[in-house]
Amino acid sequence: MPLVFTGGVLAFVATGPFWAHQTASAGVGAPEEPTRLQELTEQWVGELFPGDPALLQEHLDDARARRLAAGRQVFQDYCLGCHGELADGAGAAAAMLVPRPRNFRSGVDADSPPIFKFRSTASGEAPLPQDLESTIRNGLPGSSMPAHRLLDPSDVAAAADYLLYVAMTSEFRQAVRLGYEDEEPDLADPAATAEFFTGTVASEAERIAARYVSPRVLAISAETPNDAASVARGREVYTRQGCFECHGASGRGDGSSSAALLDNWGFPIDPRDFSTGQFRAGGGSRDLYLRIKGGVAGTPMPAYEDLPEPETWDLIHFVQSLATEAR
Repeated sequence: MPLVFTGGVLAFVATGPFWAHQTASAGVGAPEEPTRLQELTEQWVGELFPGDPALLQEHLDDARARRLAAGRQVFQDYCLGCHGELADGAGAAAAMLVPRPRNFRSGVDADSPPIFKFRSTASGEAPLPQDLESTIRNGLPGSSMPAHRLLDPSDVAAAADYLLYVAMTSEFRQAVRLGYEDEEPDLADPAATAEFFTGTVASEAERIAARYVSPRVLAISAETPNDAASVARGREVYTRQGCFECHGASGRGDGSSSAALLDNWGFPIDPRDFSTGQFRAGGGSRDLYLRIKGGVAGTPMPAYEDLPEPETWDLIHFVQSLATEAR
């Protein structure tokens, strides 16, 4: 059942069972199984997640592969200096940047999925293509991620699709490897390989594809009036929720915990200084709603999805009122 991108959305298309296309591999012993696993994994990626731009020359009639190849070219032209040729966050400039560039292939370690900080989806969910497009187009103010507003929108969309494809297939490769380490199937045995495929590989492919096709999107409620009463209530929410411990009583990023904060990779990280009016992914009401409700993955900023809607808007209005330096 290959998983096919159609207009940026994955659709499941049932075909014959995967192992019907395979041939027995003679003479492959246990010591060589990791190599055999790599071979099979790449074959499964091609079968289940078609469109790999690396195989474009073999599939010139594949519109999805052409689009992803175009996205990869945009990435190579504008992004690899920081994010690395493999999109693993290991570009030539990476060690000099704070925060570090995003690794689109894994999270905290090789066994965890990629982490996306700025999303319109709930905590723990994959981002939407539009989320990556927004970051590419607008950059992340206060960081080394620049805006690319002069790029054609089609190039921005193609680059976002390419990065999501990299993240999705990398997560799939992780799942296959971890499943293999847990089950230790004999990949020299076609029957054992078929069982591993049906019992683990196919189900993991479907689970991971669903994460990227239909993540849970945060529903943004109607904004309440932004007035003095709302700001006053927001100050109370700010105090009650302990926001001051990181961001400080006046929102200048100088809370009692601020000096000791680390991101999930162990690098020091500064809380946002609200007085500047500068926010990584936008300071509009909608932007701040998403940061509060969805958190900022990979950082100490948690998700407050259960915070009542009126209190959420009051908190947003209070935070916006702290932007004194921007006035």
